[in-house]
Amino acid sequence: MDQARKLAGDLLTKITKENLHSGTVLDEALSGDKLSIQDKAFVTELVYGSLARLYSIDRMIMNYSKVKLKKMEDQVLSQLRLAIYQIKYLDRVPSFAAVSEAVTIVRKKSPRGGGFVNGVLRSILRDEKPLKFKDEVEELAFEFSLKPDLVRHFMAEFPQRYKEVMAALVQAEGICIRINVDQISPKAYMELLDEADYEYRPGWFSDQFLYLDRQGGMRSLPGYREGYFSVQNEAAALPPMVLAKTMESGLALDLCAAPGGKSAFLKEILPDLSVIAFDLTEQKLLRMRENFKRLGLDIKTKVADATKFLPELEDQAEGILMDVPCSGLGLLGRKPDIRLHIDQKAMQELSEIQLKILNNGSRYLKSGAHLIYSTCTLNRGENQDVVQKFLKEQPDFSLDDTLLMDLVEQAHGKGLDQLVLEEGMLTVLPGQGLDGFFLAVIKKS
Repeated sequence: MDQARKLAGDLLTKITKENLHSGTVLDEALSGDKLSIQDKAFVTELVYGSLARLYSIDRMIMNYSKVKLKKMEDQVLSQLRLAIYQIKYLDRVPSFAAVSEAVTIVRKKSPRGGGFVNGVLRSILRDEKPLKFKDEVEELAFEFSLKPDLVRHFMAEFPQRYKEVMAALVQAEGICIRINVDQISPKAYMELLDEADYEYRPGWFSDQFLYLDRQGGMRSLPGYREGYFSVQNEAAALPPMVLAKTMESGLALDLCAAPGGKSAFLKEILPDLSVIAFDLTEQKLLRMRENFKRLGLDIKTKVADATKFLPELEDQAEGILMDVPCSGLGLLGRKPDIRLHIDQKAMQELSEIQLKILNNGSRYLKSGAHLIYSTCTLNRGENQDVVQKFLKEQPDFSLDDTLLMDLVEQAHGKGLDQLVLEEGMLTVLPGQGLDGFFLAVIKKS
């Protein structure tokens, strides 16, 4: 029996049944030495890949099975999903091996279940009942494994590039790490990766960033315990990168800081800066403190609701990071389990919270200073519309797109066309290793 496939099936069941975060589940499961680097990479590929293609995989299962998904045993359903992912989307795995291993794993616990899995998979291989689609939206939903509502959303948001955007959101491109230059140089850390036989490529905007193929949990990477790196997508690093160019010293606030990557990077860029990282619960702060300690960074933390005013901070900050809670559509490629929880109604409600945070947090900013409003979503209602409503209500604030123009020019110079600057605000389209992202630089007069 293939232990990697068995483990992948168990983890897939856990994530989908208990609504858990896939990255956390994988990190915990793969942190030991029971599996080789190759097996860890295979488990990671199976879990992430199956989650990313779950909508399409389930459409295929329903097309060939008389048993409804909710009626299937957990192991039967998970091994079916994994096998179909391998058959349809993983070219390097022979179809017969995917079928054989799935049947063997299920049959050990349930002989009848093994026969059922074998029958469904053989029918899919023979393509006995090709799927039919009533319109373009339904066809695109299957092609990019997105619910039809999301397909319509991306078609409306990006009328010229919606297929490109959706294609990027279904492809897991590995992970991006930020090297902690206070602990080790980029050159020295790359030598550690070479010794451990990891493949990587440099970042787009800074030599502190590296893109790696998925090789299992981040804790297995060289230098994790020593604090040599943090996992942070380069798109998410743009807010602290930009804010650091608007200030040299003083107080910086990170109002929605968890898990703390932006606070940490800002402190690494400007070591003399006083940084306070806020978030809603002590549990979130505990994780941040552990990470800051691992990285050797002196950053204060405070439990606070970003929608509630703290009088002692009024007009005190030289700079503010405001990465507000959002629907996370820009992360679908890297965090495919988000697909399981997307709610159109919740997306609309989020914009009200975001505007409250922006209105409240702006009161902490000194005159002449900057704040960065950002999200990891691709939804005008949470991005441009929120900023424009704020500016309409707050005449003392205005957009400052100078540094964003510099970023776009830098990207174009490297042949990267994922950065789109419109209406003075920046959208990062997913692809080339970058998550989908949005940021606006706002200055107080």
